[in-house]
Amino acid sequence: MNLCSVNDVLDRLSELSGRMLAVHGFLRVEFEHVALWHVPEKERRRREPTSRLVHDSSLWLRLHSEGPGPDRHALRAWHGHIVTAVGIVHRPRSSRGCGHLACWPAELEVMSIQTDNGPFPGQTV
Repeated sequence: MNLCSVNDVLDRLSELSGRMLAVHGFLRVEFEHVALWHVPEKERRRREPTSRLVHDSSLWLRLHSEGPGPDRHALRAWHGHIVTAVGIVHRPRSSRGCGHLACWPAELEVMSIQTDNGPFPGQTV
């Protein structure tokens, strides 16, 4: 499986939607903000003034409380880390966007997450 950056995924979203990918980025796990951001930061795209999507250069992470991927609350321990998330990338289901308040251009349905030190503890892979 090829490793993609967040910007690569967004640039090729129509081609990659529905496919299993490994995506490398900066993990944010906060209240109403669970996302993978592009790294390095200097390559992040800035929102156009007319854009409704607030979080360019990031993917909303769809996590399941039950299932193969990590639990959102437990994953907070990795907030601020560079990770590789494996999952299925999805385009927005509507014209609005993905995630909380539809502010993300796409989402990754997460199956597993790992750092250079290995997989997230307790997740089933």
